[in-house]
Amino acid sequence: MKSAGTLVTTKWNVHHLSSPGFLRPREGTASAAFRCPTCGLDFTVRVESLGKARAERLTCLVVGAVLLALLLLSVPMVVHYGGQTVDEDQADATVATTGVLVGLAAVSFIGGPTTFKVGRAHTGLNRLRRVAGDGRPSVRVKGHKLWP
Repeated sequence: MKSAGTLVTTKWNVHHLSSPGFLRPREGTASAAFRCPTCGLDFTVRVESLGKARAERLTCLVVGAVLLALLLLSVPMVVHYGGQTVDEDQADATVATTGVLVGLAAVSFIGGPTTFKVGRAHTGLNRLRRVAGDGRPSVRVKGHKLWP
């Protein structure tokens, strides 16, 4: 917990989040309610089943690892094709191949680490909402975050 003036920032570790209503559903997703121990406000969070959360996490990790492997393969190939001198009749094919490899390297450079990081942080908990006075969930949850 961090306090700066009137703003209270609470970071919950999802593995230590405890509430009588915090149970993972067997299939699909469900909403769980809990109360902030710092400020006493009521919140809801969408909880995925353990199998679904593991599948999404594994998918992101595999896609991220494949993109990182493609990055390691495409950069040396770009250097190889880019450093060659070719005849004029082969120039179009070499430029097209180099363009595809540069595009693949760019997508892998951005998407690989991002997807891998998202996969490592995926817990199956999302849509943290504060419960307003009339019982409806609010979109704004100022000062409250869920951390993996």
